[in-house]
Amino acid sequence: MNTIATPGRKWLRLYRLPDGARSVRDGAGIPQRLSRLARILPVVAVLMPLTMVFGAAWLTWREVKEDAAIAMRRSAGSAAEYAARALSTYTVAVGRMNDRLTGLTDDDIRADENRLHLELRRILGEISHGDAAMLLDRNGAVLVSSERFPVDRAERHLTRSHFTALREAPSTAVHVGPAARSAETREYVFPVARRREGSGNFQPGQDVFDGVALIFVRSGEVADGLRQLLMMPTDTIALMHDNGDVLAITSGEQAAIARAPVDGPIVAAMAGRGPRIFETLPDTWMPGVALGAVTPVSEFAAHALALRPRAELAAAWRTGIKGHVAFALPATLMLLLLSLKVRRDQIRLADMNQGLRGDVARGMDRLRRAEEIGMIGTFEFHTRSGVNIRSAEYMSLHGLPAVETRETHEDWVRRLHPDDRDRAEAHVLAALADPSREDYSQTYRIVTPKGEIRWIMSRGRIERDRAGKPVYLRGAHLDVTQLRMTELALADTDARLRLAQEAVGIGTWEWVPSAGTLTCSRRMAKLWGLDDASAPPTLAEMLACVKQEDQDALRALITDERVGVNLRGEFRLRRPSENGGAPVTWVAVRASFQAGDLLAPARMIGVAYDITDRKQSEELTTIMAHEVEHRAKNALMVVSSLLRMTKADSAEALVEVMDARVRALSRTLGLLGQGRWRGAALRDIIQNEVGHFAREELGQTPSITLDGPAVTIEVDAAQPLSMAMHELATNAAKYGALSALDGTLHIEWWMEGATLRLRWTERGGPPLAGAPSQLGFGSHLIRTLIESQLQGTITKQWEAAGLVCNIALPLGCTG
Repeated sequence: MNTIATPGRKWLRLYRLPDGARSVRDGAGIPQRLSRLARILPVVAVLMPLTMVFGAAWLTWREVKEDAAIAMRRSAGSAAEYAARALSTYTVAVGRMNDRLTGLTDDDIRADENRLHLELRRILGEISHGDAAMLLDRNGAVLVSSERFPVDRAERHLTRSHFTALREAPSTAVHVGPAARSAETREYVFPVARRREGSGNFQPGQDVFDGVALIFVRSGEVADGLRQLLMMPTDTIALMHDNGDVLAITSGEQAAIARAPVDGPIVAAMAGRGPRIFETLPDTWMPGVALGAVTPVSEFAAHALALRPRAELAAAWRTGIKGHVAFALPATLMLLLLSLKVRRDQIRLADMNQGLRGDVARGMDRLRRAEEIGMIGTFEFHTRSGVNIRSAEYMSLHGLPAVETRETHEDWVRRLHPDDRDRAEAHVLAALADPSREDYSQTYRIVTPKGEIRWIMSRGRIERDRAGKPVYLRGAHLDVTQLRMTELALADTDARLRLAQEAVGIGTWEWVPSAGTLTCSRRMAKLWGLDDASAPPTLAEMLACVKQEDQDALRALITDERVGVNLRGEFRLRRPSENGGAPVTWVAVRASFQAGDLLAPARMIGVAYDITDRKQSEELTTIMAHEVEHRAKNALMVVSSLLRMTKADSAEALVEVMDARVRALSRTLGLLGQGRWRGAALRDIIQNEVGHFAREELGQTPSITLDGPAVTIEVDAAQPLSMAMHELATNAAKYGALSALDGTLHIEWWMEGATLRLRWTERGGPPLAGAPSQLGFGSHLIRTLIESQLQGTITKQWEAAGLVCNIALPLGCTG
């Protein structure tokens, strides 16, 4: 340290060894303990991040598995609702079959088999997924079938489940049987059956088993419907009988899938003996392990099963853990390198301390003073006499002979490094001149006589008289060259860390509330659009870049002084762009408040990174959800309107009419969903509504033909147009060409400038004597849909050979 040269005079030493001084051996074990700590530091540096990664991996696996369980539960619930609606539709169709045959005896049915065969075909054509419909007598013989005419009288169903189960069942029972391969189509089908009621064979009200009415449903088409409910392509959804039989499944060959094991988790879950969410066993029912969920199908002895392969869960887990691993590996390496360097420095410092203990014999007095102040080389300065006394250790630190020496101020100044000379000298003079100062400290460099540069840390205490003038300055020097080198190494490590943060797009910042200073990395300034600023940005400049409605939240975050609490926030920035605009950028801010100490004030340290892409994805998801909600509400409003306006002679007739119209609406929504709500092809719309009336039997001319170019109908026009086509097809099936065996329907369309023209031509139906005297609700609905909703025109020509309908739609209806 520097002193003021004054004519020397002798004065007493100021430091004395107190009575009962502690033995210097008290600290002998400290370097040894530090050495042991330094040895295990690299192990801790490696184990700590690895432990955090393992913990993150475990938590990620739990989260992935919980998310998959929720998804499977939702898939099973959706599949159960779909199956319940489908099975209810089949049950209604079987009831309609039974109602159409009410009051007829077996002989009546055999005598009128041809007409009833066609009637069953028509009923079957009105439901989706239907394969065949038939009526069995009390002995299991086939009375009439939709697939064969005439039927094989020798065919018996005595041993089939749908016959044996219903023979003893209540009259209202509905039986869903196991799937089997159809002899005609070679496709897998399963029966939906109920007891025959109200025949003419017995007296009315007599409870006697009189046969079975049933419909066979194509498993593959039911599976196609279930496939629309899959959340992931690798998932599987199955419709299962409660006894374990598979009725329909979205993946695999039906023929290769046997009944689920009776003692397995699937049957146990369906029977209520096991959990609804479970893991299947490998090589039992499906290959590999899968996470499954079951949901009962209301009012039927069936369950919906949803499965997700464990391999898919593992893939999601690996994706989730990649980020942790990508961060942990470089962090572990950096911590390991840092700990190795700290270990080396600790061992070196321990060796130096060990050597210092050997000097105790030459200066117990000086050692006690060094212990009190915590330094090594000591100095004593009497300001009034100008006497400077340097200890032997002090002189040795300065590269001079280790002998206690009296020096002048100029001697100390000459050893100072040229770059630190003026600052160090001014600092000690200012400390002595300030009456309020009692402590003195500074760090500077010296140059030894051999040219070696050393960093010296000087600490002392100033004693003053009552007038505040300095009397004594006592202190010590410590060579902190190694410490400064370590600080430089840490600074280098910090630079590498900043480089890594720049590479991954993370900006760092530090806010010191007491000083009002804000320090930002280059990446942070660039993220805020202030990277071209000549000076570091201020807090006000940073806040000015944040949208007004988010500024209060950001200000609350950086003023939160809860120590150790992780502070999180997401904010919108407005950064000027090259074209003069101000696009919105989303950033995530993470920070924590660090308590202050003697060396550093309290501060807020945090990071920020761009999350604009994630926010845009979330907004797009919300928009799509609103679009689906809008379409669903529109569909419900249409159904409600149809229900209010439709008239029928009976509840059964109302159900039949509404069922057909709702199915038409459902088919259109399905087409729009397949096209991602961008529109639907005109051919697909027409085929959906009239296709199930076509007759495609061997050797018979097709009853319905379609001819026209590819035209896309916009979303808002698709639904009204499909409803109009449905009403025209229904009228043709009831009164027109499609009601006769030889009737035909030809539909053609073409573009004429900005107008789409469509012609509907019926031939071969009942002869027409002209326009009907009174139009029904369907005809009014067709005109309302075409003219009011689609802003088009419709004309009908009631020719003797059949109806000809011309429709013109403006270009705005097509995409």
